[in-house]
Amino acid sequence: LEGDFGSDWLENLELGLKLTSLEGRLQVNASIYQITWDRVPQVVTAETITCFDAIAVNAGEAVSRGVEIETQFYLTQDLRVDLGGSYKNSEFTEDAPQANVLDGQRLPGSADYTAYARLQYEYDLNGHPSFFRGGYSYMGNYYNNLQETGDELGGYGTLNISAGINIDKVDLEFFASNLTNVDEFSWIDSVTPGNRGYRIRPRTLGLNIGYQF
Repeated sequence: LEGDFGSDWLENLELGLKLTSLEGRLQVNASIYQITWDRVPQVVTAETITCFDAIAVNAGEAVSRGVEIETQFYLTQDLRVDLGGSYKNSEFTEDAPQANVLDGQRLPGSADYTAYARLQYEYDLNGHPSFFRGGYSYMGNYYNNLQETGDELGGYGTLNISAGINIDKVDLEFFASNLTNVDEFSWIDSVTPGNRGYRIRPRTLGLNIGYQF
């Protein structure tokens, strides 16, 4: 496979909005955007005399259009709810035969939807500022290849919780990430031999300790 391989470039256009209402209890951040990506790098396989080699090529132009929204709402002075999500459509806008790309194909690894919900409660424990936080995050579906063949990735949600306390100059935070131990792949590399896979981090329990000097 022959051809030049050069730098790619991005053009990012974004329009954002920030609102505060209900005497500061409600905050909303929203934005819409368009990202034009030219000379998108892609890895393709090329047959040589001895084997199949993975080669990087430029695959023309792709455009991503989307919307993002984040909200914070204080149910009470100490109890806050965060909600947010995003939608994006990312696809190639021209054919690129050197990379086997067709106009309209979706970019690999690009989930259409993501969403999250979090709850945080702040309180005093024996005179020490403390908090409890719980959150759920969702990742939409996507593929690792242009043809959208093989295993579909994404389509999972993870639950994370944490609790913390400040004692004088010491901050303690106990946390549990991926509490339900969701076992999913975040990526499968099917371009290179071996089909390597990368799973999301399993259930993790831990303690963070901080000291304020």
